[in-house]
Amino acid sequence: MIKNIWLSILLACCVVLGSSYGGRNVSAFYSEHETIAYKVTEEVARALSKRYNLDPCGVGGSIQDDVKQLALSFNCYRTLSIEEARDLIVSCALEYLEAINDDPELKPHLHDYPFTADNIEFSIFISYPDRSDVEPGELCSVYILKDRITYQAEGRQDPLEIVHRESFEEAVRLVKKSKG
Repeated sequence: MIKNIWLSILLACCVVLGSSYGGRNVSAFYSEHETIAYKVTEEVARALSKRYNLDPCGVGGSIQDDVKQLALSFNCYRTLSIEEARDLIVSCALEYLEAINDDPELKPHLHDYPFTADNIEFSIFISYPDRSDVEPGELCSVYILKDRITYQAEGRQDPLEIVHRESFEEAVRLVKKSKG
């Protein structure tokens, strides 16, 4: 099981990077729904990377029989406050969800329609512009998992400290409120 997950992640990275494996098209190793899911994820990763100055660093999901979950991760080379991180992850996740739900080829393969924040894992890893780790107390990651957003800081005692958690719905409400 773990081996299959790692193999899927490795092959997905090849798709996202536009690579080939052994001279053959990587999509030959995937089912139709996997190929479509990774194509949508690749397009979103490129758009978000350009729009928000993020580096894609991981893809994945639960897509063996149908598309149950999709995952996308980025590196962010600037420090963020909780409010800035909230705005960034909510904006990115909403765009990802819109692309998933609006893709006519992918829609029939989705286990749940519409896909919601409960169906995605979305992570942003934060470091300084020189790519060094942030100082203790500063945000080092923010991620969505099971419809919850968790904000973690570099720890003073433990390696990571959870500094804030909220539902995705609450975060969306706060972002909309802040934008007036």
